[in-house]
Amino acid sequence: NAANVNQYGQFFRTTNDLNDATRYFLSCQGSTTERATIRSNGGIANYSANDVNLASDRRLKNTIEPMRSYYDVFKNLNWVTWLYNDQTDDLKNHGVIAQELQTLAPEFVCESNAKEAQEGEAPYLGIWEQDFKMAGMSVITELIKKIEQLEAKVASLEAK
Repeated sequence: NAANVNQYGQFFRTTNDLNDATRYFLSCQGSTTERATIRSNGGIANYSANDVNLASDRRLKNTIEPMRSYYDVFKNLNWVTWLYNDQTDDLKNHGVIAQELQTLAPEFVCESNAKEAQEGEAPYLGIWEQDFKMAGMSVITELIKKIEQLEAKVASLEAK
């Protein structure tokens, strides 16, 4: 489609609405190996977790600044497991609830079109997963630095 408006790619619709990790919308196969699958629960599976962020290069970015500390955010999150209302398998999901994360770090929460909200109801929410994971990695880095400082302090005290 060469038009500048209303450009869409492939659209897949099944006759049922099964939400599980065993069925798929799209499966990409090598001669003997599954390489990538978009599952009916919306999950993406690929061989050897070969995910790539194609826009990681410094030349594609501007206004680069240090990330703020998310230590207190992660410390205060309520980590949970759940099954989705329409989930057809019994594999527990793990993570946080978007509304709870929104109170601590709204920059990781977005409106979702997972389901249309009823009239007068707040929109459904989603989480910017990649940014959320990167913030978690920054907390790990912060904790490593704190541990190293404490180890140095203990070594200094033991040397006395």
